[in-house]
Amino acid sequence: MRDGLSKVLEDKSASIFYSVRFNPDGRYIAAGNGDGMLRIWNVRTSQLVMKWAAHGGVIRSVVFTLDGKGLVSSSGHRSWKYWDISLLELSELMKDSTAGHKSKVTAHTVRHSHVPVQLFILTQVYTPFILLFCLQDDVSSIAISADSQWVVSGSGDHSVRIWDLHNAALQCTLRGHKARVWSVASCPTGNYLASGSRNGWVALWRYEAA
Repeated sequence: MRDGLSKVLEDKSASIFYSVRFNPDGRYIAAGNGDGMLRIWNVRTSQLVMKWAAHGGVIRSVVFTLDGKGLVSSSGHRSWKYWDISLLELSELMKDSTAGHKSKVTAHTVRHSHVPVQLFILTQVYTPFILLFCLQDDVSSIAISADSQWVVSGSGDHSVRIWDLHNAALQCTLRGHKARVWSVASCPTGNYLASGSRNGWVALWRYEAA
């Protein structure tokens, strides 16, 4: 094993990056920034594929769905959001030929199980991004279950929550931590979650889908 810097992926307008993730096939890297922007780079070419204003505050965590078609981001601005990036590759191919086209955002509001949800459609270089938006106290970390059915979030109110990825409905709230939950993880082989909090606890949870 050798250490060494291979390349730098940068955007000169960016500030602090709080979270970075590879997509499942390793072709792209997504990064969440202190300015509320999400950015995606092509690993091979080092090119910034796209960026957009995702949150009104610091993006603390980003994670791809296992099929690579979705991206979830969480923010200190009391939210987590799901983005449909299934046309990312097509967007990259079309980018040069569509230079000069402006992005357009339209918004609609829907509700699922009394959880406030907003549905946004963001068109950028002919690529639709479908966003599910859930309000929650300062969201420190997110994870996606192995079957891509659930989003797990840890937050500043000492709780862990499980949400339906497809309609943003809150499934349950797990309480037990005595401090901010800074990190959550989903077991890739079973119905287990782990969460770590500021007071030095790591909690293991087992859940069963109803």
